[in-house]
Amino acid sequence: MEMRLTYGMRLQSRSVRVDDEKGKSMKKMIKKGLLLTLGLSFCAGVFGGALPLTVAHAGKSEQKVVTSDMYAEELSNQKWYKTRDISCSDGKIVFAKNRTDESSQIVSVVLANDLRDMDIDTCINGTVTVKVNETLGGEFYIGFGLERPYSEVNTASAICLYNDGDTIGLKVENFVGEDMGTVYTAETTYGYGEEIVINFDVFSVGTMLLKVNGESMMDHDNEKLVCTNGYFGFGQSAGSSVEIYNAEVRAATYDTPTNTNFTETFSDGFNAAILYSEGGSGGYYAPENVVCEDGVLKFNNVTMTGYISTKYEYSNFTMTYDVPHIQREAITDDKGNVITPATNWMGVSIGCSSIKTNSSVAVAQSLFFYMMPTYVSGNAVSFSCVLLNNYSTLKMASVSGDKNFFALENGYDGEGNERTVNLKVQMLDGVLQAFVKYEGEPENRYAKIFEYNLGYTPMGYVQIWGYGDDFSYVQNNIANGRESYCANFWIDNLKIENKDENGVTIDAGYQSSKLPEQSDFVYVDEWDNRAETIFGANPPETSGCGGSLSVGSAMLAFFACGVALIKKGGKEE
Repeated sequence: MEMRLTYGMRLQSRSVRVDDEKGKSMKKMIKKGLLLTLGLSFCAGVFGGALPLTVAHAGKSEQKVVTSDMYAEELSNQKWYKTRDISCSDGKIVFAKNRTDESSQIVSVVLANDLRDMDIDTCINGTVTVKVNETLGGEFYIGFGLERPYSEVNTASAICLYNDGDTIGLKVENFVGEDMGTVYTAETTYGYGEEIVINFDVFSVGTMLLKVNGESMMDHDNEKLVCTNGYFGFGQSAGSSVEIYNAEVRAATYDTPTNTNFTETFSDGFNAAILYSEGGSGGYYAPENVVCEDGVLKFNNVTMTGYISTKYEYSNFTMTYDVPHIQREAITDDKGNVITPATNWMGVSIGCSSIKTNSSVAVAQSLFFYMMPTYVSGNAVSFSCVLLNNYSTLKMASVSGDKNFFALENGYDGEGNERTVNLKVQMLDGVLQAFVKYEGEPENRYAKIFEYNLGYTPMGYVQIWGYGDDFSYVQNNIANGRESYCANFWIDNLKIENKDENGVTIDAGYQSSKLPEQSDFVYVDEWDNRAETIFGANPPETSGCGGSLSVGSAMLAFFACGVALIKKGGKEE
């Protein structure tokens, strides 16, 4: 038969052919929330056989939590947030006792969601094989429900392995909330060097099904509550010798944030209810700032700390903005010294976990896409579009010809006027794309200059960056006769449109980014009044100083008395 699967608010349809005998079984598994298939199979016989290939995630993109391809050859920074001492070998994630400590951990970047409002009960489930080769000096954690992908693994709930005499004990523990403490302790222990196959199914209500080496430990109908929605990963409280493999973990993921569609023209500041901006700091060239002037947002000499960020999170979206000015070549003074460097790059980060951050964090915790020119003798001959995560290059696409808008010959029209560049960046169903055209050209002239399929749709804040050489780097370049670059460009008409199917959008209202205007201080010369206060027989009851003498009035009184004494012939009377 043919069955079409529909999930709640967003329509996720995928035709799946099954035998009539298995139809009811498949429906039951879908209802339990076995939402996302990330391996070819999952513990056949443990949870009822093979899983259906179904997906419900923002934009209907296939999401992965943990699969064998994530540790077969390398621990991709695109898929893991990890410390550098974690490695992989022979298709295993390796914690080496002589290299790791209590801070060592590896966490998936995928967020598991509570989707009970979509009739999906399971939050995260999977199977993990663990082998502990040496005596544990602390606890080893299989953590879930983590608040952030860089949270410590023992900050939510975890399946814990610990030393129990000459064997390995197993327990489930909560580290936060009303149910903090040990939730379950297994009576069975396991040997060092033995494969421990752990199967778990965490339900959004907080109950958990747990099996170890095929033996049932926790029944999902129990009242033991654990953390559910969040991130999943591995960590430890002390250095250990642990190998992890045959790990297949899936999650209910459906990132549809509440946000707003907006257009910002920067004609009078910007709407601070929607956007947040940070200027630069400590740059070599002055001024270094991100400032709203002349009806545009200017990135002036920005090095590493200048950006503008949305205050709402987005998953699927289309963003367009104009670039009316790009500093395509350096400006020098009469002595040949650079006073305004050329533009280095224009960056866009998506999936940012924080509004306030810096460029290094943006690269490390989100997907960072930037357009970088290649200069030869001051002329941008080509540029590349690069997608980064944790400084790991995923794809580089060189662009040349008339779509290289950094080049001098493309930046100006026949009359010498600078051409405004129209940029479009969009994330749809896990596919990141970038397009470019010039102002005045029709919409169908947008040319695709970049495309990359992430395989999932990140959710987070959207930010536009500048980047360039910092103070010490510029000094070093000058000393060695090399050119330096900063972000020197303007943006205008910034527009973001939510593209989530049945997405939730709100009216964010308006709050000006401009500081409230203060009335100018009015200076009033009250010299005559003060003189009247000093010398007059009947001084006024009140004055501009509240009826009391000011320091200046007291000084005048002193000098006046001095003059009177002198007139008396110097006698003190």
